[in-house]
Amino acid sequence: MERKQSTTTERARMSNQTLRRRFRKLPEGTRESVLRIIDQVADGLKTRRRLTMEEFSRTLRIAEGREKGRRFNVKHQPFQRLWFEEFDIGRIGGKPSPRWTRFATCGCVQSGKSLLCFDIPILYYALECGERVIVGVPTGDQASQKWEYELKPMIENSRYRWMLPKKGRGSRGGTDVTRIRLGNGAELIFMTGHGGDEKRSSTTSRIVIVTEVDKMDESTDASKETDPVSQLIARTESFREEDRVIILECTVSNTKGRIWQEYVKGSHGALYAQCPLCTKWVSPGRDQFVNWRGYDNEIDAGENARWICPECEGDITEYRDSMIDGCRLAHRGQTLDDDGNQVGDLPKTRTLGFRWSAFFNKFWRTDEIAWKEFHADRSENLLESIRSILQYTWAVPEDPPEVDVVPLDAHALRNKMSGPVYGKGIVPPDTKWITMGIDVEKKELWYIVLAFPKEGGTIHVIEYGRHYTNRKIQGDKATPLALTELYNRAERGWATPDGTIIRPSMVFCDSRFDTPFIKEWFRALPYEPTKRYYASQGVGKTVFSKRKYIEKQKIGGGVHFKGERYHKVWQPTDRLHIIEIDVDYWKTRTHERLGLDADIAGAIRFYYSNKQDEHATLVSHFLAEKQTEEFIPGKGTEQKWVEVSPRNHLLDAIVYAQVAGHLCGYKVFRVKKSTPYSPDVGIAPTATPEPQEPEYRLNDERTSPSPPKRELYLSLPDGRPFTLKGD
Repeated sequence: MERKQSTTTERARMSNQTLRRRFRKLPEGTRESVLRIIDQVADGLKTRRRLTMEEFSRTLRIAEGREKGRRFNVKHQPFQRLWFEEFDIGRIGGKPSPRWTRFATCGCVQSGKSLLCFDIPILYYALECGERVIVGVPTGDQASQKWEYELKPMIENSRYRWMLPKKGRGSRGGTDVTRIRLGNGAELIFMTGHGGDEKRSSTTSRIVIVTEVDKMDESTDASKETDPVSQLIARTESFREEDRVIILECTVSNTKGRIWQEYVKGSHGALYAQCPLCTKWVSPGRDQFVNWRGYDNEIDAGENARWICPECEGDITEYRDSMIDGCRLAHRGQTLDDDGNQVGDLPKTRTLGFRWSAFFNKFWRTDEIAWKEFHADRSENLLESIRSILQYTWAVPEDPPEVDVVPLDAHALRNKMSGPVYGKGIVPPDTKWITMGIDVEKKELWYIVLAFPKEGGTIHVIEYGRHYTNRKIQGDKATPLALTELYNRAERGWATPDGTIIRPSMVFCDSRFDTPFIKEWFRALPYEPTKRYYASQGVGKTVFSKRKYIEKQKIGGGVHFKGERYHKVWQPTDRLHIIEIDVDYWKTRTHERLGLDADIAGAIRFYYSNKQDEHATLVSHFLAEKQTEEFIPGKGTEQKWVEVSPRNHLLDAIVYAQVAGHLCGYKVFRVKKSTPYSPDVGIAPTATPEPQEPEYRLNDERTSPSPPKRELYLSLPDGRPFTLKGD
């Protein structure tokens, strides 16, 4: 069926009429000859149909990357064919009725994502369709780079080179690329995520194409409106829904990132390939990439890496290329029959969610993927490396909603797990005290729960995790409300294998962030004869205070209790007891205990899980800081803690929980030499018994007034009051 005539054809028709008026004064014979030629050219343009985007892409040559200079072809990356097919549905022939008007695409890096979902669509609508295109990029420098190194070279090496501007913006030597007018009258309007709202409100178009979406998903200080991405999309509001084309592409960041939200709320499309062994349609991911671990070097890891089928678990490594060539797409709620046809209704959305990962990237060999995993697995900054692998290689966010922790090979800590009986949330039967440590951040609260034995034994990690705060809705009440939910969870207690419920003996909560609101929350807690909940503050060179802890020599002057490198002090202005802790000292104690064999008294063991990478986040947080020695002239050698990664929240939380355990009475060992835990060091430091300290009354309030019983001042977002008891 003949396609709708392009804008270029319409312009040619108008030019034909103009030329007839201009040539009417020529001699009759000459005029007729000229007009006949013009008519022939116009007739040729009238019969030319508009190319599909895939047909148009084959007229272009790639400007950058490993395929530089080669003519674009979907056979190099077969998933690109599926994306073009989805784009063309409803756009070919007759009255346009497209299935999708918005496209959210995410995939592994260096696989042609920007070429497929940014460069080609921009050039298609500008060159082939002659339309105005709004192009969204994070910064002005990126706009210049995209034009100079990607878009402009592709036009220069195509049959559309005559459309390049000869002067002004976008021409040779031009530096301002905010608005480029091409030879066919089309325009490219570059809009950035920086600056005021007026930079994104001066132009409308039915075509909006945005790259690096997650970097533009927050309002800037100069903006009074919503985020830049939403502002760009609003430029299409004057057009009918079926006429709009909005294309978003980005590498995934986290589950709250804009591209991931658009993807999962859209059609949530996934790629599938047919296994030649069992004939099932499968989508191999990171869990099916095996046998690269356990080697001393990346060469052996790459040579032995294998892909297995998720269904039959057969080795499909040698069939990978042929499987990719025949890949298919299925959307949320759909399956594929034996012939690869979609079975099931389409999701009721106009957003195409399209994603691919390392298995479907033909540019990467199997051994190359193994090298990436090998180096990430042995990086000093473990959490950052695994986050990069997940986002850049497997195209999944750092905290997928299906799991609690980031998948990671915790090979160095497998022997730190307790037995299978003690899974997550199960308390060992010899437990005497349970403590909880809470580290407070702006958007989340990290917590860890420890079980301490009755008589000398190992410390058991019962549970850990994070609780998000909804600061946008709850404002200043966000942190107190989140603390209330953790309080309710703690008061339900944890069960031993025989069903006995044990509640925490002591809970320490960091009060450095949102200090006034946290302290008010503690003052509002119900009165207990034996106080169990304390606000705490870490003092050390690696925390906000950046000051050295000064050990109290005696009780008095507001100090009501003195422990091992921590003390309890009464703050009259806040009417509250605060636990001040030498966090550098207790981080050393934590790493000492992590370095002990799992069966030595004082060692820390994790709850059992049959998931290989269950404790990845925990280990990464523990190793986010390391202890170093530095020689200072005149002072000698000094030890200090150095931050490797800012994500050390569970390390802070376990420090609070251990100090709480020490305050309860757990004092069984002292390691002679400080040996920070390292996954590459299998030798545990030597432990010797620690002299027993005299028992202290945990809540001796004789020198301070007991806090009065109070009602909480907090309320829910709808204005209703809430209490701390019950959920």
